This record gives sequence, structure tokens and C-alpha cells, in this order.
Amino acid sequence: MVSKVTSETYFFKYAFPCTQVLLDQGKIDQATFQKLKLMHDTHQIPDRKTLENTYKSAFRRLKMIAKRKDKDYWDIEVIKKYFLEDHNIFINLGEGDYANFPTELKELCKVYVAEIVDKNGDILTVRYPNTQTQSKVVGKELPEAKVGDKVTIHLGFAVEIL
Repeated sequence: MVSKVTSETYFFKYAFPCTQVLLDQGKIDQATFQKLKLMHDTHQIPDRKTLENTYKSAFRRLKMIAKRKDKDYWDIEVIKKYFLEDHNIFINLGEGDYANFPTELKELCKVYVAEIVDKNGDILTVRYPNTQTQSKVVGKELPEAKVGDKVTIHLGFAVEIL
């Protein structure tokens, strides 16, 4: 039986890597950061209110996408479109806080697709398409990932096997 991923779960797995950036920007406090980190590390999912209050900019953008698609912003297809398609566009446009991010942080914040070329415990070595560029990323959320898999990368975390 295949378990259905909830919208909250899908959102949080992509959004969690941003949590440190939000803390560094003063958008959340240390207590909120620690609570979310503990939840992430113990595979718990925050409720919708917590997610919306923490990741306000993402939800503003999700609402924009949902309106264009005439769907609810919690619809998992809207969330997938945001992270897999529109997220990088918002960054490139300098939308919201991205306007003030240095180029290096903007590039780090983008969602990339890469191929796993080596796996050493929780550390994955990935290669980006059309290039020989490789980097090491955290893969502890994808214990089933194997060499040859294509994965999404967000802020140095392997998030999803495609």
C-alpha cells in the first residue's frame, strides 16, 4: 500500500531548510527554530497554522499560484508547482526578501535537480545536469536514495526522489 503524502508533510520537507535563514533574518525566534528542528528531526509535521505563521513569504506566493490555478493554496499540486517550478522564478525576479539576498544566497535557496553519484551514510554526492559540477548534500531524509537516483536539492538538503 502506498501512503499518501499530506500537503503539510510535502510543504515542510521543502520549507524546513529555509528555517535557519528565517532565524538568521530575525523572522523567527530561537524557540520557534528549536521547536521546528525537533519536529523535523523526529519526523513530526507542524500544523497548518504554525507553517503559515513561520513561512509567511512562501504562503503569500502559494496563494498567488493558487489564485491563478483556481485552487486552494493547500492543494498539494499547488505546493509542488511552487517548489518544483515557480520557486526559482520568484528568486530570479527578486520577489519579496529575495530582492535583498546576495547572489550566493539566492543560488543556494533555489531548488535544483541532481543525480546521486555517491552515497556515504547520510551524505550524498550529487552531480548537476549538463555539467560536471558535483557537491555533497545532506541526504538523511532519503535513506532509500541510491546512486543513479535523481533528487531535488534545497539549501544543501536532498528533499525528494523524482
